[in-house]
Amino acid sequence: MVFYAVVRALVTLVFLCGGAWSVGEGGDILGDKYDATILGGFLIAWLNTAPETIFFITALESGKPDVAVGAMSGSVIVVCTVAFGLCVLLGARARPKGTIYVFWGVRKQALVLLVTLLMVVLLAFTGFNYLMGVLAIMEYAAFLIYSLMNREDGQTHEEA
Repeated sequence: MVFYAVVRALVTLVFLCGGAWSVGEGGDILGDKYDATILGGFLIAWLNTAPETIFFITALESGKPDVAVGAMSGSVIVVCTVAFGLCVLLGARARPKGTIYVFWGVRKQALVLLVTLLMVVLLAFTGFNYLMGVLAIMEYAAFLIYSLMNREDGQTHEEA
């Protein structure tokens, strides 16, 4: 029984790594056609979030909201610390001057992240409820509409 579980976990890990590699390669290909705001803010973000969302919904349907909320908050913490830190560290090391230059649209997304932090602080005081869920979805919809309506074609990297 344990052997089967280990084999299943390893096979799943192989598929997960293959999927992650495919997303990365697809991102490189699409990066030639679309700017970083559209590519990273929507396509890659949704491809990365879809499996987590399925897990959250499954946990909620199983009557385990504490597991869903814990996994959701843990995921956000890891993305905003470890993943972000590794991207900056490795990206800066790959640059000749050790500096990463980003599109203005990506900088605007960082400001949206700051606004989202305010939503998280509000959640800490009010708790998870229907209204907070609606507000969070409305915030993402506003971000989506704003980003698509204010997109600049032919963006170039700015030096920070």
